Amino acid sequence: MAAVEVREWARTGISAPDVTGEASEREKRIIWRLAHLASWQSSIESLPHFDPEYVYDIGHEYEVDWTTDPDYSTDGVRKKEWDQAGNTVSPRDSAALKGMVHILKDAMALLGNRVEMEAELHFNPEIAEELGLYTKQGNPKRQVSPDLTVLDSAFTLDADVVRPVHECVCRVDQGDPVPEAILEILSPSTWIWDLEGKKRLYAKLGVKEYLVYDLVGIQADDSPADLTLFRLQGAQYHQVARDADRSETDCPAYRSEVFGRIIRIVEKDQPRLEWYDSDRDGGKGEWCDHLTEERDAQAAREARIKAETKSEAETELSIRMMHALLSPLLDRNHRVVIEDDWRQNGPPVDIPDKMAKVQKQPQMWRGLLRKSDIHAEEGTTNTP
Repeated sequence: MAAVEVREWARTGISAPDVTGEASEREKRIIWRLAHLASWQSSIESLPHFDPEYVYDIGHEYEVDWTTDPDYSTDGVRKKEWDQAGNTVSPRDSAALKGMVHILKDAMALLGNRVEMEAELHFNPEIAEELGLYTKQGNPKRQVSPDLTVLDSAFTLDADVVRPVHECVCRVDQGDPVPEAILEILSPSTWIWDLEGKKRLYAKLGVKEYLVYDLVGIQADDSPADLTLFRLQGAQYHQVARDADRSETDCPAYRSEVFGRIIRIVEKDQPRLEWYDSDRDGGKGEWCDHLTEERDAQAAREARIKAETKSEAETELSIRMMHALLSPLLDRNHRVVIEDDWRQNGPPVDIPDKMAKVQKQPQMWRGLLRKSDIHAEEGTTNTP
């Protein structure tokens, strides 16, 4: 009944007596929950995804299939955000969400299968107390879910393995290695938290690099999409200077120690994480992403298939020539042995010379076998 009560209030907009008409929808909900803590707690406990260990924040919404809490991660629960008017909206437009998927693939192409979206990062609440990071109920925070996390190499999976969402968990509070890098995309409702609270938290945990991407110019009106890289020095983050040679006016590039490359995020059809490979294009260098890697892999596969097809055709031609030239000199059983050897190992490179020797000395026919090349060259004789 308590859960119905909360949802009914949210649906009708009925507010507590001390809420003014100027209060935002978010403020109204918070004030109502403060006045009905028992009902709110009961509604939380009735959720099918209720986690008794998680510290639920009275400043956020928790429904059956969505939440406004950016740090709450569980299967089947999508994220919403508060806009400036205090209303719930989709967390990002579809372009931004797809962009995160592209950035994930780009990072995995460079670092392997140890990069995750919205992984749960658990830490000791004492750290939050030291930094003054509390929920609205006054409890110290103990977990966050970064947009993108570069896990320690100990978490690396095989390339074809997909880590289930509920297993994307890093328990620093239980001794797991600290992530090497974290990327957060700023949003209207969380950008101050990303630039202040999370920045201090990640520094305290010892995350080597912290990347912040302002996708839609949240920090300043009409500002371009912008990437900032912070690197841990001692106990604090220091902003890394742009790479002077590879940065462009509206697209900064940075030399990342974790990624081992100069990196940038560009706006094409979707945001992409690119890295600079100085060995490409004949040593001139060029920017790459996961699509570049996929095209290279596809080109390599096509070249291999083409080479194999060419090799098979050449083998068939050599076999036909062998039968035609040696059938008067060798019986079929011996020619079949040669044919089987060539199909398995390929014909010898100097086949014309060896064929000529066999025509003169048929007893040397084993010299045509690839496995007998060395013995043949040493003068070993074999009679039919």
